[in-house]
Amino acid sequence: MISKRKIITIDIILITLWTYILFSYITIYKTESWLLDINPYYKATLIVLYASALLYVQFYITPQKMLNLVITTFLFFVTWHFTSLIVDAYVGHLVKLDNQYTPLGWEFKYRFLDMFITNIAMLLLLEIFSRLLPEQWRRKFS
Repeated sequence: MISKRKIITIDIILITLWTYILFSYITIYKTESWLLDINPYYKATLIVLYASALLYVQFYITPQKMLNLVITTFLFFVTWHFTSLIVDAYVGHLVKLDNQYTPLGWEFKYRFLDMFITNIAMLLLLEIFSRLLPEQWRRKFS
């Protein structure tokens, strides 16, 4: 089995590259990040992040499927919500600094930072969760 450290490193490298590609080449509009008229790249990336978090918990933290599903779902949606608020505050700060010199729409590309920050926060929260988990529910490695 591949070590947890290698998986985390590969995950961070892949999400960094993917965020850079999305940030550089994909247009996103204001309403395309709040599940109303969601951008397909944004939606697909969120689904992949959630699925990879489920697999990470299943293989490296706990073999109990229901606990895995409940904890991963709760942590993912809380993390995504707070990440969205952080990115909104950052974009608001950038808009104030810009003083409307740049054409409208540039600030919405920063919405793709949600995925990167959500991924890092999920990895940290899952690591904390794995240390708080009772011993009998943890994944046993031989």
